[in-house]
Amino acid sequence: MTWKVLIVTVVWLSFFSFWVIASFIYKTPKTKRVDKGWYLFLISTFIITAMIEYLSVDYLLKRFELPSPFNQFINLIGIILLLGGFFFAIWARITLGSFWSGSVAVIEGQPVIKHGPYSIVRHPIYAGVIAMLWGSFLIIEIGFLLLTAILGTIFLSWKARLEETMLERYKGQEYTNYKKETQSPFFQ
Repeated sequence: MTWKVLIVTVVWLSFFSFWVIASFIYKTPKTKRVDKGWYLFLISTFIITAMIEYLSVDYLLKRFELPSPFNQFINLIGIILLLGGFFFAIWARITLGSFWSGSVAVIEGQPVIKHGPYSIVRHPIYAGVIAMLWGSFLIIEIGFLLLTAILGTIFLSWKARLEETMLERYKGQEYTNYKKETQSPFFQ
């Protein structure tokens, strides 16, 4: 195992381990209003991803060979994106606490979170995960990670739009004002 594969593996395992531990620490005992389109979205994303990966399996296992002088620089950018995204997403998850949900939902009594990373961008967990995906590709440079980064970016952008619609519906003017105060990494 090369150092590149090792760093990507360790960071992603740490990320998923934190998410599992956080689910026990920050329990959500309140009622959630889940967007009805969420499950259709999830199933269609899974089917599309499986079809693309099945149809392009030979390409996905190939490595991209970049010119030598740029390789070290590209790897450095990848490490910065991977680690920066990791810490940004973790910070955002801790900030949300028990108001985090894996589905597109509004939790009963949930305020509009405006502090921590949420004062910088509206979707810091998604922005962090997308940075991790692209950083992973820039470090290891195989087709599977490129496709994962592209599909992950599309999936999380789409999920962010669903959340924005739901938050505007349930939080009204408070969320609209928050949108004016912060940037979205995906859309305006």
